[in-house]
Amino acid sequence: MTMKELSNFNLQCKDISTDDKLVAKGQTNILVTERVAQHQQCVRANDSSNALNVHYGICNQDINWNQPITLINLNNYFSRNMLEAVIIKLTWQNNVNITLGTYTIDNFLLKFITDQYKLNDLLKSKGLDRR
Repeated sequence: MTMKELSNFNLQCKDISTDDKLVAKGQTNILVTERVAQHQQCVRANDSSNALNVHYGICNQDINWNQPITLINLNNYFSRNMLEAVIIKLTWQNNVNITLGTYTIDNFLLKFITDQYKLNDLLKSKGLDRR
């Protein structure tokens, strides 16, 4: 895609010794490939504030940099950040994110946004459903 994707996306760890797919969730208003390149640079620079770099240091396995999974495209910054926080919270046990996202999501919002965007079905269709 040559235009801005305004996406919520996912990157997976190459560690195949576990059934759980350890992933990083994020949102971006630039091309996903550009955002992935920024994450790669953080790993090269050993940026301790970058969740993928922290995971890389622990896991010692590479990230599937060339296989980002776009979960959903949204134009609205607030919506992307809300959705990012919900997706992180839904998949917290199987992700490497350091925080729960920009916004605090209570159980009411979690259920409402999950139902509104059919997130359980979306995550399952991308092979990222909770186990």
